[in-house]
Amino acid sequence: MGGSGGGSNEPRTEQQTESSIKSAIRNTECADYEAAVSERLRDLLAEYNDRDIDTINNRLEQVKEVLADYMESSVFLRFGGSVSKHTYVDGISDVDCLCFLNRSKFAADSPQQLLKEFETLLRQVMGKSADVERGAISIKLKYKDGPELQVLPALQTDTGVRIPAYEEDAWSQVVHPQRFAQALTDLNQKLSGKLVPAIKLIKPVMNNLEPKM
Repeated sequence: MGGSGGGSNEPRTEQQTESSIKSAIRNTECADYEAAVSERLRDLLAEYNDRDIDTINNRLEQVKEVLADYMESSVFLRFGGSVSKHTYVDGISDVDCLCFLNRSKFAADSPQQLLKEFETLLRQVMGKSADVERGAISIKLKYKDGPELQVLPALQTDTGVRIPAYEEDAWSQVVHPQRFAQALTDLNQKLSGKLVPAIKLIKPVMNNLEPKM
C-alpha cells in the first residue's frame, strides 16, 4: 500500500515571498534598533557613573565646617539620597546631605527660618564657587565644575529622622532614609541588578517634572 507524505511541496507565491522578505527586513531593523538603543543606554550609564567622589567629599566637608561653626554644635552629615542608594546621576541635585542638628536646641525652631540662615551663611562663605539656592525643604549648591549638593536640615529622633515638611513651616513626620536605601538594594538584587540602572536613566526626565525642593 502506498501513501503520500504529510508535507507540502507547493511553490510559494510571489506575495508569500514578498511578505517573507519584508518580515525579515523588519526583524533586522528591530534588532539593529535594539542594539543601537542598548549601546546608547550603556554610554549614558557610563557617563552617569563617572563621578568625582573626592570632590564631592571635599565639598561636603566644607559644608559641614561652615554649618558646624555657625550652629555652635555638632552637625553630622549623612548621605540621605542617591549616594547612599548608589543611584548617583551627575548634573542633578542627587547628593542629599542630612545635616543632623541638636534636637534639644533646634526642635522648636522654624525649619524655614533655619533654611534661610543656611542659605545666607553658605552664600557668604561659598558663593564664589557655587550658586546657593533655597528650596521648599533644602538648600542646593550648584557648582560650575561639578555635581550639585542638596542639603537638608534634619532632627534625629528615637524612632527615625524628621526633615522640613513640604507644605507647612514645620518638621515632617518621622522618615527612615536608611530603610529605604536597604529596601532599594534588596529589590535591585531580586531584579538581577536591573532596577538601579533603570532609576539612573529615568532621573534626568523626572528632574524636569519635580517641584523645587
